[in-house]
Amino acid sequence: MSGWYLTTNLYNDDINSLKQIGLPDLARRRTELIKYLALDSSFRFFSDSKNDEVWFDEEVLD
Repeated sequence: MSGWYLTTNLYNDDINSLKQIGLPDLARRRTELIKYLALDSSFRFFSDSKNDEVWFDEEVLD
C-alpha cells in the first residue's frame, strides 16, 4: 500500500466503491499523475485538462 487514494469527481464518499489499481496499470493509464506520487506525506493534488494544483493539507498530517 502506497498510502495514496486517487479518486475522480465521480467519487460519492462511499469507500466501498473504491477499486485498487497497481502502479504499473496507473502508469499506463494516467502517465501525467505519476509525478504527484513523489509528493511528501500530507500533500494533495488535483489535476484535470485545464489545471494542476498541489497543496499541503494539515488535516492529514501523519
